Amino acid sequence: ARGREEAEEEGEGGAAPKAKKAKKKRKPRLPKGYDASKPGGGLPPPDPERWLPKWQRSDVKKKQRRRRDRQETVKGSQGAGKVDEALDRAAKAERGEEPDKAKQGP
Repeated sequence: ARGREEAEEEGEGGAAPKAKKAKKKRKPRLPKGYDASKPGGGLPPPDPERWLPKWQRSDVKKKQRRRRDRQETVKGSQGAGKVDEALDRAAKAERGEEPDKAKQGP
């Protein structure tokens, strides 16, 4: 591998050296509603909670609290929830009551 210096030396002694191409200046990408004449670009300041970790932000804490409250009602698998005694046929049989007979088709 040849170094940069060696390549430059060959360019001087040989044919006409290549002119360096000027890089195009990229147009800056600005937010919608930006006005350079106003301080801060005329945009509202960013939310101060933006730089906090997500678990410390107030809106995320509210969502976590809601989720926790919802989970307290039913814990466990699908059938582990509260059972309505009126619908429990096994419990009716144990108490000596006759279970409701379901209507059967013709």
